[in-house]
Amino acid sequence: MNVAILQGPEQLNKQLLRSLQSHQIKGDLISQINKIVLIRYDFLIVSSEQRPKIPSRVLEQIVLEKQIVLVYIHHQSNITDLHNLINDPYFLLVSKVSVIETLPSILLTIFKWQREVRVLKRELKETSLKLRDIQNNLKAKRILMGKGLSEIDAHNWIQKAAMDKRCKKSDIVNLIIEEKIDID
Repeated sequence: MNVAILQGPEQLNKQLLRSLQSHQIKGDLISQINKIVLIRYDFLIVSSEQRPKIPSRVLEQIVLEKQIVLVYIHHQSNITDLHNLINDPYFLLVSKVSVIETLPSILLTIFKWQREVRVLKRELKETSLKLRDIQNNLKAKRILMGKGLSEIDAHNWIQKAAMDKRCKKSDIVNLIIEEKIDID
């Protein structure tokens, strides 16, 4: 896990780095936010004390792109310009009073959550592809059944055509749907 800390007050920087290192979390101080930071790191820590330098629209864009979790350390309860980010899972609001004690465990928990989400997204993509193949296969069978074949004969026709042409069944299915294969 890699954490980028936008340089802020020296004392806060040291405290954050010490806290992260005590939990074997790699933390780097950065001087500016750029695309490389958004790609290389899992978390970006910004302090409310740096806000005059960073417009709220920049922070909103970072959160909306969902490439990196933005950890916003605040020392006051008034963050009205960031209110629309409060419920976003890529925005974490942490009080400056409790940040040193709670931040490492929060980051570890979120990092585990992100890994699980990535696995679920991959599984969803694979399942969606399988479902699309099944739907296309059924559509091709319906087309063949419309030409007078039974469902079993349509299935066998697709299999035989794939073997004869030495290609995948999905290729034959697509050719049937696109009406680019002679069915007679």
